[in-house]
Amino acid sequence: MLDPALSHWLDTNAQDLDSGLSDPQQVLSELAAANVLRVGISPYLGGVGRNLADAVESAMWNVHRLGSTIISRG
Repeated sequence: MLDPALSHWLDTNAQDLDSGLSDPQQVLSELAAANVLRVGISPYLGGVGRNLADAVESAMWNVHRLGSTIISRG
């Protein structure tokens, strides 16, 4: 499931993301704030745990959501 704050940010910034005007560092920061980059990483190493399948599912969900946001604004 996509973090509600990340979902809102994607909706708000869809046009800039689509046109390539968004700051890549800001995109990475938003993904990190939503813990997207921590899925599948051991809590011992600073992750949120779960397994590789969860990490792949999270990545696919976020890519799908990002694409949907851009298409709906496009």
